[in-house]
Amino acid sequence: MYKLPLLFATGTMVLLVACAAGAGAPRSETFGLRASLDARQEVPGQTVRVAGATGSFVGTVIVTGSGRRISWKLTFSHLSGAATRAQIHYGKRGKAGQIAVGLCAPCKSGMRGTVTVTAKLVREVEQGAAYVNIHTKKNPDGEIRGQIKAVKGY
Repeated sequence: MYKLPLLFATGTMVLLVACAAGAGAPRSETFGLRASLDARQEVPGQTVRVAGATGSFVGTVIVTGSGRRISWKLTFSHLSGAATRAQIHYGKRGKAGQIAVGLCAPCKSGMRGTVTVTAKLVREVEQGAAYVNIHTKKNPDGEIRGQIKAVKGY
């Protein structure tokens, strides 16, 4: 006679504890990034064109709780000289934008790293409004550029 109410009460308590634990659980998300870099994507009038200069940027955005970071790899070839720095900028295709985060300075092809980023940068990347830029001494405003694409479920 007392087993049913006790079982119901115990089950309700377990459900309430489970819901409370889930409500405060930190948000966790991971998705991939890709960009193909070339001189054609640089903003017109901002760079000296370099025939054959190309590159690629691949990365992973990792969001855990309130922390955000990007683990990345950058490769490139046929630049006019050494890569003096590489950065992620805010900006839509064809528009120059402010620096969001530095990747390397100086840079070597094949470099990898991890950088802490802002929630704003994660949003801009998801909306296609961020790009990677590699700079050289000959092209200090940027020699090759690539718009970053978010790749969900990679």
